[in-house]
Amino acid sequence: VAGSPPSGARGDVWKDVRAFYELRTFTPRWVQDGRVEGAISALRVLKQAPEHGLAAADYGEPDLSRLLSDKKAAEDALKKDPAKVAQLDVRMTAALLALGRDVAVGRAGPASIDARWKLRREPPDFAGTLGATTESGEEAGAIDTWLDRVRPRHPEYAALQKALAELVAQGGQDVGADERARRLALNLERWRWLPDDLGARHVLVNVPAFYMGVAEQGRPVVEMKVVVGTRETKTPLFGATMETVVFSPYWNVPDSIAEGETAPAAARDPRFLARNQIEILR
Repeated sequence: VAGSPPSGARGDVWKDVRAFYELRTFTPRWVQDGRVEGAISALRVLKQAPEHGLAAADYGEPDLSRLLSDKKAAEDALKKDPAKVAQLDVRMTAALLALGRDVAVGRAGPASIDARWKLRREPPDFAGTLGATTESGEEAGAIDTWLDRVRPRHPEYAALQKALAELVAQGGQDVGADERARRLALNLERWRWLPDDLGARHVLVNVPAFYMGVAEQGRPVVEMKVVVGTRETKTPLFGATMETVVFSPYWNVPDSIAEGETAPAAARDPRFLARNQIEILR
């Protein structure tokens, strides 16, 4: 295949590429009968990468756009060298499958950021779903909507996408806008690590919003503000199965907090301990 493989030569992507062509008995998909309409449709999908907080350039989109910018010239070049048909077709397939995998399950393994995070989303059938796409944008299985079929199904993911689209539409180039876009992209990535089904009953904590919600059968049943950590003592991020719940737990002040915060506050204010319902036990 000509050029560098998109997103690096990742083994999982190239396994998908092989599976894709095995389903097609190794016939081209995006270049057929010397025509590149299919490749141009696939290129539109690569250009959707920013909608998911990803860079289209990571999947070779700029080079492919240049290659297909003059449709007639591209088709004439392919007719002169049939080997280029296979090269372009495989290159486009690899780019799409790399993007689809990144949208579905993320670019980075969550454990590389925090050992308590585990990838819990089951990867879709990338080769099968991409192979079943059609060219028509009006059909349910159209190539234009393929990323929507493999992305996380959570409404929170869609809400982050909408916020990112609104930010891009504003055309803001200042540091604040770029920083917000980066944060939106990071949180889109986090949602890719979660399973599509969080369970009939689950608890979700939104750390930056100081918010906790409990849902049962898809409906919120408890919502409340919560206390979270500081930059120095961060609230850990993790997903796990809850086995017990303790209401009004007795909490022992850690030595570090007692020495660094509680004792100095009590020295300044004799009523600090009583007002905060803190007992001193021996």
